[in-house]
Amino acid sequence: MHAHSAIRSQSSVEEIKLVLPYLPYARADRRFVEGDCFGLEVFAELLNGLGLSVYTLDAHSVSSRNLVKNLTDLCPSTFINKAIEDVRRGVSNLTDRSQDSLTLLFPDDGAKKRYAGFVTGLNITILHCAKVRDKASGHLSGFSVPALSEFDSKNVLMIDDICDGGGTFLGVAEALKQYNLNISLYVTHGIFSKGLDSLFSEFRRIYTTDSFGCQLSNPRLIAFQTEEFFKDSLCI
Repeated sequence: MHAHSAIRSQSSVEEIKLVLPYLPYARADRRFVEGDCFGLEVFAELLNGLGLSVYTLDAHSVSSRNLVKNLTDLCPSTFINKAIEDVRRGVSNLTDRSQDSLTLLFPDDGAKKRYAGFVTGLNITILHCAKVRDKASGHLSGFSVPALSEFDSKNVLMIDDICDGGGTFLGVAEALKQYNLNISLYVTHGIFSKGLDSLFSEFRRIYTTDSFGCQLSNPRLIAFQTEEFFKDSLCI
């Protein structure tokens, strides 16, 4: 994970803007078990004490905006559109274009809520999956996926905000394996704590940004740069 340097604006009243492409502790947005540390709340208090304007990209939950004062959470639509365009460009280069359309897929309800408002205007088929949990234990037991007939195309782009170990995405891909789809993955923040090998066994390409500063490289991993995006967004 990396942060762009704090930027002092050029206006008559100087303002220091702190740019955090990936908001640290964004996933620790509550106490998961009794006695657990509320990581995001602690980090938010540190930021609030600095009195800075804070800018981030695709924060994990609304808790970030509720806890961090003066936080601007920028939409990742620029990078999602780039991923969509690249997938479509790859499809257009295939010799068999019998199914050259694209389906967007959300791996769970969280992703659906996060991006549905943005992608509905793209005139692309949108589907979503759901996590299946054991009611007694609460443990994840599988995934509910759309029927094959709901997919307009074999070309699919799965969209979410963060990939840590990748378990959710691999679980969805496994549930869809019988459909023989061509699936690519977009995540705004690529942590990839368990490497890329297992992911690339299921996904044709993986799209992310450089927000986390991941040092992994692969010809099929495309990391969009965020520096110019933030400069344009902040008009600096």
